Amino acid sequence: MSGKGNAKGNSIVFLGDTGFPNGWAAVQRVTLLGRSLINVGCEVRVVCRLGVWKKDLKTDYGKEGVHEGIPYKYTVDSPFRPDNSFVRKYQKAKGLVGEFFYLVELKRKGKLDAVILSTLNFNDSLRYKIYSIIMGFPIVFNFVEMSSALKRRSSLSMRISDWLMENWLIKRFDGVMPISDKLYDFYSDLAPTKPILKVPVICDYNKFSGIDKSGSEPYFLYCASIQFKEVAEFVLNAYQSSKSLEKVKLYLLISGKQIEEISAFQKDIIKRFPLGNVKLFSNIPYQELVQLFIDAQGLLIPLRPNEEDAARFPHKIGEYLATGNPVVTTSVGEINTYFKDGVNALVSKNYDVKEFASRMDYILDNPKEAKIIGKRGKELGLKTFHFDNYGESIKNFIRDLL
Repeated sequence: MSGKGNAKGNSIVFLGDTGFPNGWAAVQRVTLLGRSLINVGCEVRVVCRLGVWKKDLKTDYGKEGVHEGIPYKYTVDSPFRPDNSFVRKYQKAKGLVGEFFYLVELKRKGKLDAVILSTLNFNDSLRYKIYSIIMGFPIVFNFVEMSSALKRRSSLSMRISDWLMENWLIKRFDGVMPISDKLYDFYSDLAPTKPILKVPVICDYNKFSGIDKSGSEPYFLYCASIQFKEVAEFVLNAYQSSKSLEKVKLYLLISGKQIEEISAFQKDIIKRFPLGNVKLFSNIPYQELVQLFIDAQGLLIPLRPNEEDAARFPHKIGEYLATGNPVVTTSVGEINTYFKDGVNALVSKNYDVKEFASRMDYILDNPKEAKIIGKRGKELGLKTFHFDNYGESIKNFIRDLL
């Protein structure tokens, strides 16, 4: 069951996230937000209007089902992306119409009190805002990125869309849940009278408990999307200039749909490190990912000194902390809010290869102290980033909007 859903404000629908329940950080955040609400008596469901799964995706899920207690529904014929362009256009239109009437049905049955919206798309967001006016439900925006700061959103149409989203539409939502202080301050300045609730990176720490180290070879680990290839190159440079090059290996866990780009990156790594010091893993199962996190000597996540990284709060940080292993990062954005170098993480003051390498070396030179730092990081995570800590406050936040 997905909660009781029998009181005003208890029926929450997630919109805007395509790909559920298959996906990485965005889908995992929606899942954890949903579970946190279920655990405080809410009824939760996810509605997706587009089929985006790749044909070769191995999954037991269909167009409708339940994932970790959360019912979901696709309003198209299949959650898989059609190969034919005509079929894609037809399914897009069908999903759009189907979504509207499904939301009308949910509202009529008393199963739609509020929406949590997760999308950077201006057109989609505007449509949902119109739906909210027609059907009479509030929208809470799940604010996790400053879209205008993303390099991949560089076309003129995207820049116009992002400007309209960030300067006009976002302040017309009923409430916002920013993931970082920078996004919190941005929204507070933009819409000072609107309700706002910060919900930082969240993680299910129970999934990391009771898992022992497997006794594998020593290694550092960096995990990210291929979209952050430039940061992966920074990590490779830091590894190459550190003592760890001779003592431990470096594991890169790279996710993404760009198979050719990942393959080319792997070939470059083999040429650069012919002795096999660096291993690249791609799109591996989640439980295998957790084990790799737990077995690592140190977990690396350098943030760049730019607006994009200052605004976001990577999902992997929560998972890194859950292992109890030391985290190595840089003094950018949310890192400054929660972490102190040598206390609960190893924090490089600058985004500098040699300085970051020195923080990696600290783990090898001071294993006992590094273990204590990792333990403190886990304690911080359990107190501040465990998903169950936020269900009640989110439920009350939404109820106050009704």
